[in-house]
Amino acid sequence: ESISASDLYQLPGSVMYLFNFNQPTDRVRVVAAMSLIIPSTEQSNTTGAYHASLPQIAGGVGETVSVSSSSTDYYVGPSVAVQVGKSLRVGLSAYALHTVSRLAFQRGLLYFESNGAATAEAKDVYSESHDGYSFVPILGAQYNPMSNLWIGAGVAAPSVRIRETRELAYDFQYRQSGGGYRATATQTASSQSERPLRVNVGVGWEKPKSFALAGDVHWYAARKDAIGYQGVATFTEQRTGDVLRQYGKSTRDTVDFTSTIDVSIGGEVWIASNAAVRLGAFTNMASAVFDADPATAKPLSSTRDRYGATLGLGLTMGSFDTTLGGLYQRGKGKLVAADYTSGAGVDPQGKNAITDFTENVFMLMFSGVVTTEDAKKSVAGQVPSVDVEIKTPKAPEVPRVPEAPKVPEPPSAPAGPGGAP
Repeated sequence: ESISASDLYQLPGSVMYLFNFNQPTDRVRVVAAMSLIIPSTEQSNTTGAYHASLPQIAGGVGETVSVSSSSTDYYVGPSVAVQVGKSLRVGLSAYALHTVSRLAFQRGLLYFESNGAATAEAKDVYSESHDGYSFVPILGAQYNPMSNLWIGAGVAAPSVRIRETRELAYDFQYRQSGGGYRATATQTASSQSERPLRVNVGVGWEKPKSFALAGDVHWYAARKDAIGYQGVATFTEQRTGDVLRQYGKSTRDTVDFTSTIDVSIGGEVWIASNAAVRLGAFTNMASAVFDADPATAKPLSSTRDRYGATLGLGLTMGSFDTTLGGLYQRGKGKLVAADYTSGAGVDPQGKNAITDFTENVFMLMFSGVVTTEDAKKSVAGQVPSVDVEIKTPKAPEVPRVPEAPKVPEPPSAPAGPGGAP
């Protein structure tokens, strides 16, 4: 038996547009923003293979299973923040959450005996997609009780579902020497991918260009039926020599979230005016309830708790601040593996076994930030100042046009007799 897996994790990314309503010197400042935030993107591919020989019947059994999944959350919406003096900041965001997830499952099984005289073959293909929209308000605050010290807290309310759908397609085929069987299913169902109540509390101390240390505690509340679906699926079944059967069946599958706590800490030490060494550590505990029943667990499904550490070098180049570093993450959990030969502690039909496993992950990281204000200062500092007095010459006087000579008036006509003209 062999199992291999590959995972792709993308660190948080965001795009934000800000508008300041006040001047930097005002005691009360209001800032509005429109942002798109992607907290994380995860892609996972797992492949398992199982081969066993059955010498007593001159046969064997083999199985291959592959599972591919991906999930991404998109938060988009407006935010407003108010700063009072230099010590208090309060912000509110109203995010629309768009969740996208995909799952593809394939399994093939081959059984033979008497050197291939009798064979049985099964093929299982399953896929599902989920698209959901919900509303998530988030409130946060920061307070500066003393020089260099900041205390912060944030509350993300449980998501409010707006619309979520799930598309499912399933195809199972079985063939043996005497005939075969095929079953298909399709479904468009109502689904949910809810986010629980989240509370974050953190504290940070920073002496600019010298030393900084910060820590956060994240608490996630429990939530029942957090993810899953329910609806009516359309099934078709046909056996060799039998009629085609088609029927609808109500299906439901949900997963609960348990309450979890995560911790993250980080610090930096400046070793030069433009370079800092940065260290961090974090936990990422599993919150979804794991089905550990071999009779009902999904093959190659898994759960794991993760711990990690980071090491990086930060460089400041003008208005650009970047971090180059690495992340090490270790996970420990349980995996549902196929088992057809051992009867100890597994389903009586010999389908699945719950196996302990560990994982080790290393990632290279690159991050950067640039602000318009710092960019303007950097550009102004690089452009040489020029102070030249420019005198605008007076326009030359235009000579006056001489007046036109007066035209003499015509002489009066002589008077006629009696004084008439």
